[in-house]
Amino acid sequence: MRVVIRKSPVATKKFRATVYDRGRVDVVDFGGVRPNGVPYSDYTLHGDAFRMRRYVGRHGGKVPVRLLSSTSRDEVQKKMLRVTSSDTEFWGIRGIRSAGFWSRWLLWSFPDIRDAARFIQKTFRVEVEI
Repeated sequence: MRVVIRKSPVATKKFRATVYDRGRVDVVDFGGVRPNGVPYSDYTLHGDAFRMRRYVGRHGGKVPVRLLSSTSRDEVQKKMLRVTSSDTEFWGIRGIRSAGFWSRWLLWSFPDIRDAARFIQKTFRVEVEI
C-alpha cells in the first residue's frame, strides 16, 4: 500500500491523502481550514503535547488515567503514541481511508510531520510520500 500526501484542493481542508492499494485508489481530505483561509492549529503547528493529549481525548481516544494527570511533556509525547483506539474513529489500519486516521497519526502524533509520516510507515507498514 502506498499513500501520497499533498495539499488539498478543497478550500476547507489542509491535506489530501491518496491511497493506492492493489489497483484501488481512494482519496481523503483532512485537517481543517477556516473560511478565511487560516488553518486550524494541530500538533505539527503548535508542538504542545498537552494540547495533543486533549485533542486525542476529545476524539474518543482511550487515554489512561495516569497519563491524564502527567505533567511531563516528554512522557505525554511518548506514551500518547500508545493510544491507538478511539470510541468514535478508526485509528487502526482499517481506518486508513478516513480523515480521522490521518488527522490522528499525521497531524496529532508528532510535532514534526515527517516524523509522523515515518511513524505511520513503521507502525502500519504503509509507504507514505509527503
